[in-house]
Amino acid sequence: MGASVSRGFHFLCDNHCILYAKVNKAANLICQGFFSQPRVRLRSLKLAGLNKSSGSPDPRADGVWNSGRRYDQIPGMKDMLSVQDIADMIDHSLLRPELTGADVREGCWIARENKCVSVCVKPADVRLGARELAGSRVLVTTVVGFPHGSSTVETKLFEARTAIAEGAVELDMVLNIGKLRSGENAHVGDEIRRLCELAHAGGALVKVILENHYLDDSQKVTACRLAEEAGVDFVKTSSGFAGTGATIADLKLMRASCSPRVRIKAAGGVRTLDDALAVRAVGTSRFGATQTIAILQEAARRAAAGTLVAPLQPGRLSSER
Repeated sequence: MGASVSRGFHFLCDNHCILYAKVNKAANLICQGFFSQPRVRLRSLKLAGLNKSSGSPDPRADGVWNSGRRYDQIPGMKDMLSVQDIADMIDHSLLRPELTGADVREGCWIARENKCVSVCVKPADVRLGARELAGSRVLVTTVVGFPHGSSTVETKLFEARTAIAEGAVELDMVLNIGKLRSGENAHVGDEIRRLCELAHAGGALVKVILENHYLDDSQKVTACRLAEEAGVDFVKTSSGFAGTGATIADLKLMRASCSPRVRIKAAGGVRTLDDALAVRAVGTSRFGATQTIAILQEAARRAAAGTLVAPLQPGRLSSER
């Protein structure tokens, strides 16, 4: 779909919101990338932050829009992304201890309506999450040995077995941080291997949480290698309940320490769309998020403007600044 725009345009999006973009001196605006993707229901979508001097929807856009080209048409820029590309990275997080049943139901609704890849719930909420998400494409994830990783192997296996029986199809397990820091690699590797065997037999995937806040770089590398040798599906930066969460440096290190078979998940600190794009740019497949609506609202705004791209050289996350 193409259109020539001199003053502005309106689009009705899923009967919930109107996208408005005002562009001066723009020609042949191409919006096919956004409207060819599944639509995302958003509570409200406001195109805040328009460049007042030029009317363009992004401070970087003047030269590109005025030349009639989008970012994906410029040599050296990464491919255009869709809103669904971002939603497919989101494990919508519902792990805060104070969340009620109503909060969990609302969180499941948010993930379902916005087509997130999964909802990560507390172990006691797995049945509720499975019931709320029945018939949707959204997966049920829960945590094991959370958040400190200090449970016995037998306790973690019991938690995992129970979660799978109640409907979880992805398990985020905190490894035994103290054992790793003590150099007891055989214990750490055996724990992960046994949990992976149980989970895979039940049709579930395993993400091992390293809790990088407590580890030096050599321990992070060791944890990644032990996890891969044990058959893990993902390695994950953090629980979100330690002193710090994901960092770009840690994500790069983890990606370099695992083969392409093992995927990377960022947790703790991915709060904005720019954070999401930054972690994607360094090879991260998933991220945990509580700010799902705000991230997808901004993704929809940029997709409509033709500027939803990952940075070539991502900087620090907003939580690192």
